[in-house]
Amino acid sequence: MNNEVFNSQKEQKQKKYKLTIIILCFLLTITGFSTIFLASNSLTTNSIQTNKVSNISVNDVKKATEFLNELLTYIKTLNKNENLDVLKVDIAYKIYELSNNSYDSVAVDAIASELLSNLSGTFADSQSLINGLGTNIGQVIKDVATKLESLMLNYDERIQIESTTAAQTSEAGPAYKVNLNAYIYYAPTKSTKWAVIVHPFMTNGKIYAQAIAKMYLDQGYNVIAPDLRGFGKSGGSVGMGYLESLDIWDWLTYINDEHNYAIADRKASKVIIHGTSLGGATTLQTWTQANMGRDLTTKNVIGIVDDCGYDSMTGIIEGLLTTGSGMELLAKITNLVGKENLYDLIGEENIKNYLINQIKVGLKEEDFDLKQNAFHPNRQISKVPLYIIHGTSDTTVPYSISTSIVYPAAKKANLLYDFWQVQGQQHAFIIVGLNKTEYTNNISKYIRYLEKQNTSNKEEQASEDITNLDDQKDLETNEEEKEEKGFFAKIGDAIVNFFKSIGNFFKNLFN
Repeated sequence: MNNEVFNSQKEQKQKKYKLTIIILCFLLTITGFSTIFLASNSLTTNSIQTNKVSNISVNDVKKATEFLNELLTYIKTLNKNENLDVLKVDIAYKIYELSNNSYDSVAVDAIASELLSNLSGTFADSQSLINGLGTNIGQVIKDVATKLESLMLNYDERIQIESTTAAQTSEAGPAYKVNLNAYIYYAPTKSTKWAVIVHPFMTNGKIYAQAIAKMYLDQGYNVIAPDLRGFGKSGGSVGMGYLESLDIWDWLTYINDEHNYAIADRKASKVIIHGTSLGGATTLQTWTQANMGRDLTTKNVIGIVDDCGYDSMTGIIEGLLTTGSGMELLAKITNLVGKENLYDLIGEENIKNYLINQIKVGLKEEDFDLKQNAFHPNRQISKVPLYIIHGTSDTTVPYSISTSIVYPAAKKANLLYDFWQVQGQQHAFIIVGLNKTEYTNNISKYIRYLEKQNTSNKEEQASEDITNLDDQKDLETNEEEKEEKGFFAKIGDAIVNFFKSIGNFFKNLFN
């Protein structure tokens, strides 16, 4: 009887643990989508301007129309009694799946980006969401060519490389070697300046480029927009920050390689890394590996932008589980299990095991704490100034991460450019086009600051080199003078000795 009770309790405990893992997976997923739809307003068709003439082709219009019709057919099959948050996730998944796998088109990406932003609206229930989104899609189908003309940003090249850094045995290992994909947008005039833009969870390089690429293109920077592993056309699965930072190092190597014929005379002279959400976490991870063989200054990086990134994997999951991202669904789940929050239920050790063994973030037990935490005491920051951007109403990546962790670390290292605290804004607000003008102006100011600093540093270095050169010349002059003096001294001695010998000769002669 005791064994039966024990087995029953064990089975119930396993079920509860399994339920918790499922809930955690769901939270990670819905939190990813919140990078797109948790902002308070929708994107308007005028909020994204093209970098160049889009040259909308008949094929672009055809693909976009097919995509919209297929999505509309899918929406008609949805259950109007489904939970609203779950429904948002389902629709976002479908939009991402179709745009990424079924329709490889910049036109589709542009339309998909706008539709995802529509999920940020306020809906009374699932039925109003379905009706509202269906009506919107029907309208977009009617004027798809006009929409595309205002939304599309064409890339110049699509490139692929292998993830060599992550595949090293000292890092994740050969099992994590995948093909990485990226898109390049060249500046209007030939340039050696680059911006590496790192996208949020459940988007890709092209969708992110729609939001921020023009900010850099207009300042004369080429833009490279990688698909992080597990997204877009890149292989593998999401690593939650550290693994992705190793891949960004590979992309930095790519644009810095003087033998890389693909970029020819555009080899990087100045680089800025700009990431949002998961991309922000990845950017912070790249910033703090100076003593791990990856100092950003060796790759000509002059600036870093962290837009609502998190500092550690366990920290962000703890934050999600304790705040619940303000979702009604999470409140219902926590009430069901009789816990104040899911973090109390699952525990830190289980989160760690889950990240290593289930999500497979590419970390090992022995170096987990060092590598999962961007600001671990044993890590060193690259000497590159940081610009922090964070919405004060962010409930996905808590605003407190920037105020209590990232800001103090940058300040202590004397590497803080500024901290833009965007009042009232939610997570990753720039993805849905909010505060676009102010955001653009602030990035322009940061670029001017960096270039001025970079010029000053070069002038100081040049001055120091000239001083060193002058010192060297003085040293060489002194040596030459010494040699010259030695030479004349020897001649003088020889002359003196010569006349002495003559004097001695005559003295001996007369004697």
